[in-house]
Amino acid sequence: MTSKMTALMLAGALSAASASLASQAPKPTPSTPATSTQASKPAAKPTMAKPVAPKSMSAVGTLSAYDSASNMVTVTTSKGAQQFSLAPTATIRQGSKKLATADLAGHSGANVKVRYTESGGQMVASSITITSESKGKPKK
Repeated sequence: MTSKMTALMLAGALSAASASLASQAPKPTPSTPATSTQASKPAAKPTMAKPVAPKSMSAVGTLSAYDSASNMVTVTTSKGAQQFSLAPTATIRQGSKKLATADLAGHSGANVKVRYTESGGQMVASSITITSESKGKPKK
């Protein structure tokens, strides 16, 4: 009987203490209402801006020149002569055949498609596809 009495007194003391603490809790002001979703949301993590890959563009025209010393290709397009620097990983193709960079010199006058990006105001070719040889020039 004594243990029941002690348990009842302890329960009463706990409920009185919790009521006392509840009355002391700060109440939200109308300008900043407290909601259960605000309390449960974790702080937002700062996001790092992902680097944007350069936009790939293409040009179609006639291969005018290849300078092996500067690794530059000149293509005559509807916009006039455009110079492209060849990327170290640039691929040169004629149909399904992969060509060496030095082979470009032998295809002067051929129709080409150049895929490139602009970097620092310079057009950098990532691939050149020889679409057809010029008329009167034998295919290799």
